[in-house]
Amino acid sequence: LLGDNLIIALAAALGKDFTIEAQAAWQKLVGVVAA
Repeated sequence: LLGDNLIIALAAALGKDFTIEAQAAWQKLVGVVAA
């Protein structure tokens, strides 16, 4: 849940620079860290 909030904050801060590829990479990283 904290990781999802981090991704949302990054998306809000980066705007259009936060691409779908960047989101996928961050979600993968958060998944590894949370496991």
